Amino acid sequence: MSLKDTFRELAIKNAPKQTELVDGITERNPILAGLPMEPSSGGAWHVYEKVTDITGAGLVDMDSALPTISANTDLDKVNLSLFGGTIKIGEDKASQLGLEAYIAKQMPKILTKTGNNIEKSMFYNNFRSFAFDNKKLVSAGGSVNTNYTMLCVTYRPGEMTGLYSESDFGRGEVFDMKWLNNGALHDIGSGVNGYAMRIKSYFGIQMANPKLIAGIVNNDIANDATGSQHLQQKL
Repeated sequence: MSLKDTFRELAIKNAPKQTELVDGITERNPILAGLPMEPSSGGAWHVYEKVTDITGAGLVDMDSALPTISANTDLDKVNLSLFGGTIKIGEDKASQLGLEAYIAKQMPKILTKTGNNIEKSMFYNNFRSFAFDNKKLVSAGGSVNTNYTMLCVTYRPGEMTGLYSESDFGRGEVFDMKWLNNGALHDIGSGVNGYAMRIKSYFGIQMANPKLIAGIVNNDIANDATGSQHLQQKL
């Protein structure tokens, strides 16, 4: 089954004027590009219902009392993270290279690195941490400082998905870009005159079902045979 409304598809659909910026952040970041997205319930935060216990229907004799069925839930909350930064250009460089041309040339490179940072944070601080907290990781027995982690994540709406601020996308923008000081010349630091633009966006991940994730940690590529034997014993 193909996934709809992935980060890349959603960004291009809602912000056609920022297609080049979308390319910059997703081109070399396939995990981020393919992450399915849903709107958050409150802009910079998202409240959702989490199932804690389910009692289903059962077989009973005819003319017998029916058992009580229920689905107990609690409310949980995810705070979206703000990612962004400020790009600065000195007055002399702006006059030589052109302010808009300089920004247009630098931004895709900056966003590619930004996407690298987001992907790394997603992998380790979100998915791997969630799997660890829910005891869904198995060790391959690799040695210290030579280890890798492999994760298997199943995306599912409302349970394992990315989150975005609908207010930003509703304005036709994935990235909120604004010139500081209304685009006028000003001190950009250390007594240097120039121009500055800030860029930011909200992004989050909802992880509500530990059954949708598992992983193998301490994978030692240099000694994979030993690691494989250890893993088979564990399994």
